[in-house]
Amino acid sequence: GAGEVPGRQRPSTPALGRAPSSDHLIWEVRSDASLGRVSFDGRYIPFLSNNDERGQLLDGRELFVRDGQSGAIRRLTTSAGDRGATNEAAPGDDWCVCAFSRDARQLAYVWWTYAPRGQRGSSWRAELRILRLDRPALEPPRVAFPGDENTWIEPSDWTPDGRWIAAQIFDRPTATARIALVSSETGIPRVLKTLPADRLNGSLALSSDGRYLAAMVREDDSIDSDILLLDTRDGREVLAVARPGDDMLVGWAPSGDGLLFTSRRSGSADLWIIPIVNGRPGTARMLKPGFGHSGQVGVTAAGMLFHQVRF
Repeated sequence: GAGEVPGRQRPSTPALGRAPSSDHLIWEVRSDASLGRVSFDGRYIPFLSNNDERGQLLDGRELFVRDGQSGAIRRLTTSAGDRGATNEAAPGDDWCVCAFSRDARQLAYVWWTYAPRGQRGSSWRAELRILRLDRPALEPPRVAFPGDENTWIEPSDWTPDGRWIAAQIFDRPTATARIALVSSETGIPRVLKTLPADRLNGSLALSSDGRYLAAMVREDDSIDSDILLLDTRDGREVLAVARPGDDMLVGWAPSGDGLLFTSRRSGSADLWIIPIVNGRPGTARMLKPGFGHSGQVGVTAAGMLFHQVRF
């Protein structure tokens, strides 16, 4: 119905080059929900919402997770103490910026905290927090990267061994962004690339073996996005998907031998795949015409592409 955000499961394919089959509706969500990336096993979908599990209005947006096996919704956060005495919305309240570890046992997410600064005003700080889904009820999340009023971080993915989180780190004074692997234990980043902040244009995605990191970037003054491939071992880079057309990263094929993306190169926003062999791109081919540019919620290990559509 109007105002609802159905989550649609679009079977992608482990076999490179086969077209996706028909859509399958798995979940209808309230219009206030902001969805994050589905877990690698396809079981959990994180989201932000103004309403609790029973549909009761909350004082602020909280982080929840939906279990696809049981349909149960679990609240993961509480804003008590984070926003102080203010009712002001946090800068990141509209986006669910989070990433599950590959085993779906840990969730890395951004949480905005409010720090009063007396007569000089107030300050919002974006922290990178990590919580275990099996943690005791009273166990708090761990702050892996504290951030400050000039620096904020956005996690996108984890390496298979759970040691590193692929993230974008933005610095306000220099207007730069760092593409980095952040230690899940110490929070110390290992920077792969630094570029002007306005050239970084979306989330990151690691290949199934963690070797290659895909990032959406803008070249020069273009408003269109391309997809850059970074080798996490030596930092070498190659432009995997370039113009013509606005190219938007969807994710990796589960086998790790191809990148899924949407592009307007044919006139409409179609779903494409490009082979990646030893970090080198091949020739892209269209998988599904008219797929649409927005609403990708992630690709699972089984080759299912979760996609949301707003009506």
